[in-house]
Amino acid sequence: MRNIFNIYVVLGFFLLLISCSEADDLIDGVQGKPIADFDASTCDCEAPCTIEFTNTSSNAINFTWNLGDESDLLNTRNTSHTYTETGEYTVVLFATNADGDQDVKEKTLFISSPNNNNGISGIQWIIDMGDNSTLTDAIEVSNGNILLGFTM
Repeated sequence: MRNIFNIYVVLGFFLLLISCSEADDLIDGVQGKPIADFDASTCDCEAPCTIEFTNTSSNAINFTWNLGDESDLLNTRNTSHTYTETGEYTVVLFATNADGDQDVKEKTLFISSPNNNNGISGIQWIIDMGDNSTLTDAIEVSNGNILLGFTM
């Protein structure tokens, strides 16, 4: 923004036209309210999983990341993080402008176990039926469904 002035040496009425080049032009020295936003390289993966976070915020100069686990808060524009545990994590980005106005954006990540079956695939049981016969059982997990197979 630049200061413009003019000295009029003649008394009279003058037409003054003022225009802005963009809707976000400066208002009281501040370029609009901050808008927090970010992209994640993925929101669903298997542990351990490294995710890249790209900040797409506008009108902000300071950024703070809460990555949703026990890790420290980060004050960087972009970041990456490795999630080693399965679970659901809420990632939060705080974007602040020069006047201290703040906006927040949240996204949820789903980190699953490598076999995505909570460790129950391939368990085998032998059950004594009490009449000198046994029942064998195999458990398989497919797409979240538990399949039981019995032989006698």
